Amino acid sequence: MREAHRVKNGCHQWNKLPEGYVNLQDGDRIQVGDVIRIHPEYFSEYINGLLIDTYCSNVNIWYRKQVTH
Repeated sequence: MREAHRVKNGCHQWNKLPEGYVNLQDGDRIQVGDVIRIHPEYFSEYINGLLIDTYCSNVNIWYRKQVTH
């Protein structure tokens, strides 16, 4: 991806993982707003569809914005 950040079809996409995101573990459930690494330099936010509430596996690398209190 050439831009550092863009919005496509309502999803945020980046060429590097934004700050504040942590790696999900095998077995975590995918939620709205989670980010998937599609390519080493291409990350996409996931906002809708069939993957919501399914379990992560080690096949794909998912991230979630870390909640700070």
